[in-house]
Amino acid sequence: MNEDEFNNLSIGENMYCLHYLLPGNKLLNNKEFATYFNNLKYKYYILPSNHLCIHILDSIHYNILTGKVSFSLYDKYVKVTKQSEHSIEQFKDLIKDFDIKKMKNIECYKKRIENDDKFILSDGCHRLSILLFNNYSNIHEYITLK
Repeated sequence: MNEDEFNNLSIGENMYCLHYLLPGNKLLNNKEFATYFNNLKYKYYILPSNHLCIHILDSIHYNILTGKVSFSLYDKYVKVTKQSEHSIEQFKDLIKDFDIKKMKNIECYKKRIENDDKFILSDGCHRLSILLFNNYSNIHEYITLK
């Protein structure tokens, strides 16, 4: 898929993000997370990097906004995976104060998985979730393909 095809792509169609599963995919041993991951709507991929590659609309981040997931699951996820750069408070502030004009571009890259090109977020899962949830138009203009 070239850059023109990317620009015309429905972002909700082929955009994926990574959820860290811990060494040995240990997060899947947790009943709460296993239940969540087993109920995803879209096909997901377990990568050799101990990440679950999931559709953005299946992400914990997006599903907090829809009300399908509580902030407590997000809190547990960032704490268990030791993502000290994230917190409930920061995510709530981002939601409350979101301004697309002040937002830095979301970054993604193309990766071939099972003979299909996927666009994977390298930065901006929270921001893209907010954009999709609030039905912003021309979202592709705010995404940089690396």
